[in-house]
Amino acid sequence: MGTSVGGLILLETSVQGSSASEALEKFKPLAREIFPSKARHKGRVSLLWNFIRHVLADAAYDSLSLDTALQRAFGSTHRFYDTPLPTAGGRIALTASHIENDGKLSLFSNYRRLRRPEEETSYISVIPTKLADEPEVWKVYFKPKYIPGIGTFQDGGIQANCPLRTAIRESMNIWPGARRPDLVISIGTGFEKFSPERGQEQSQTLFNSNFVGRGIRTFLSSPAVDGYRGFEDALDNLPPDLKEDVFRLDCAIDGTLPDLDDTERMEELSDMQCHIPQELSLALLATSFFFEFDQEPVFLDGRFHCIGSIMCCKPDPNGILSILRTEFPCSRFVIRKSEDIGPVDKHDGCHICAYYRKKVSFTVRSLHEDFKLAIVSQGVSRKIGGFPTSVAALLVAQQAYAPFGRSDHHSDLWPLNRRCYCHISLNKRDGDNMFDPYKRKKLKQGRV
Repeated sequence: MGTSVGGLILLETSVQGSSASEALEKFKPLAREIFPSKARHKGRVSLLWNFIRHVLADAAYDSLSLDTALQRAFGSTHRFYDTPLPTAGGRIALTASHIENDGKLSLFSNYRRLRRPEEETSYISVIPTKLADEPEVWKVYFKPKYIPGIGTFQDGGIQANCPLRTAIRESMNIWPGARRPDLVISIGTGFEKFSPERGQEQSQTLFNSNFVGRGIRTFLSSPAVDGYRGFEDALDNLPPDLKEDVFRLDCAIDGTLPDLDDTERMEELSDMQCHIPQELSLALLATSFFFEFDQEPVFLDGRFHCIGSIMCCKPDPNGILSILRTEFPCSRFVIRKSEDIGPVDKHDGCHICAYYRKKVSFTVRSLHEDFKLAIVSQGVSRKIGGFPTSVAALLVAQQAYAPFGRSDHHSDLWPLNRRCYCHISLNKRDGDNMFDPYKRKKLKQGRV
């Protein structure tokens, strides 16, 4: 989920499929075109003139230049719900403020939710009913835009500059069966270090000492507008067990924060180093793995004996294993913090098609006892996807007992029939030759 410029970056990386470095190189000339260099005056007369100009234009920036640049970057006909990638990407949402609804926070998303309890949320979801009402990508920024059939919207930065709380709430609507997110990452755009001396100096100026100045400062520093304070406010309202899985990537900026259109400081800001914690690096890798039962738990000698497989949900398990060997050597799976169940890089899958499957076994005292499967390396431990949870919850999520059939139409009989990806490519070759009897005959003879 992204707001304002964060939404642009989200579209570029998730919809256009650009890497972070590619997006950065495209963003720099785009920003300079939208915000050309200009003289900056901080005097009262200059501030008053800018205020009058912004009121008359109904925008702080030249929306024509912005629209032209965005149309060139994303295409003039590319709609928000389209995707140019050959495979489905991630679920993304952009924030906006709905003017006709008293500025209520609204979401433009490229997905459908399993549930949509509008009366239970503080925001609304924009879902066009007709193709003609679907907005183009470039129509959601800065100056208010009227979208036929939907309404008038403006930048969501005045409502949720840090949409962390909304993103977590929205994830519950997308995956109502999940107890909690595996990992939450909030990315900021830099924040100003607090200085009591500077704050006192600002409050003593003529403009800031009256109620207008105080009101403006309070609004700009509110959790809705200030991204860093918005993150702190959202973090205060999260359950304690989820806070350890929430990471904030942000940089403290010395001096005053640059204006949004100050592209002259762009190179200076891009050269700043942002530290990524080791825990976050391991968490990103660990949540790529998940666990499923291979057979029903068996009660023996006062404990439930469980046999299952740890698998990988990513298309390139070998790449993840390579990073783990390099950055986190001797990584091992553990249960309940200390019970070792084997190394991560040694598994029972297929080394030809890179299918990852590691057979594991463990015991629990109760089917409803929460436990944790994690990866440990060099004193750092991070849980794999779906944990902590209980055996009972895992069986429900796996649809182990489905008297009317599973929703994915797979068999619910034990033991599960697990196969690698090699048979998929073999079946594809069969399909390519299904209309040539001679080739099909040779293929079947060769397989015998």
